[in-house]
Amino acid sequence: MNGEKESRGSRSNETPDAEKNEESNQVPQPPVPPGPQEFLGPWEASITGVKPYEEMSRAVADFLFIHVINAQDAQEITSRGIEFEIEAKLGTLIDKDTNHRVEKSIDSECVLRDTGRVAFKSSMTEAHHKSFNDFLNNIVIQTDPRAAQGKNRVQIPTGYAQKCESESHCPMDCRISINLEMNWEGPVDELEQHAAAPVYGITDRRKDRLSYKQGNYQVDLTQVTMPGGQGSQRGDKEHELEIEVSGTAVIEQGRRAMTGEPHGYQELVEGFLDNVRVLARKGRDFQQ
Repeated sequence: MNGEKESRGSRSNETPDAEKNEESNQVPQPPVPPGPQEFLGPWEASITGVKPYEEMSRAVADFLFIHVINAQDAQEITSRGIEFEIEAKLGTLIDKDTNHRVEKSIDSECVLRDTGRVAFKSSMTEAHHKSFNDFLNNIVIQTDPRAAQGKNRVQIPTGYAQKCESESHCPMDCRISINLEMNWEGPVDELEQHAAAPVYGITDRRKDRLSYKQGNYQVDLTQVTMPGGQGSQRGDKEHELEIEVSGTAVIEQGRRAMTGEPHGYQELVEGFLDNVRVLARKGRDFQQ
């Protein structure tokens, strides 16, 4: 910026009109939103002057710190070219004793302690899938009208190993999982058979995925079509929504926090959860 200003000032052949045109072509900066002091007078975040951390994001940040950044095998995992996949799936928490949704008599979100008596069902209805698809497409178009015609993401074949999970209770429930993602060197058919084998022994599944990326976050809408029965043209469909945060960014910012360097670790996790909240609350709207 400084270099550009100095070079402009040194040109004797530049007219005032040209300088005025340059100024008019500059993108105006959005106004700074007013703070609480504008409405409440002198303002402090708390009696200590410091805003306390938000409990939910702190719990998730600690969970990721323990199982990713400070994991005993983290250095060996990354040295082998294996990546941490950190994702939140929306769905329903099922009480194994009643086979119904978990009921905790609460009005707001919370992180559930693992008791071994809760299962997670990640599928949603086809109508929900379409509503989320329309909602995300509209956001893309509002952000960049040129992106009205999106493209599906093409993935390099990978293998997964599940590491750990954390579950939260929201308008739509959520499970945050940490997986290990590695490149697969073998035949694609063999990988697909391994991936599909646990699902009722079915190996002929078709998976369609739409991906929406925002900085360090990515939202994936997935539709899995099962093969139809004898004489059937169309099988059952499963629909899933996942929100992923960059494992590389989590590790980088977490390590900076661990060594006392300036970092954005907490903000990165808060952004991850905020995307989960936006979509979970949208899911509640779609049910109405």
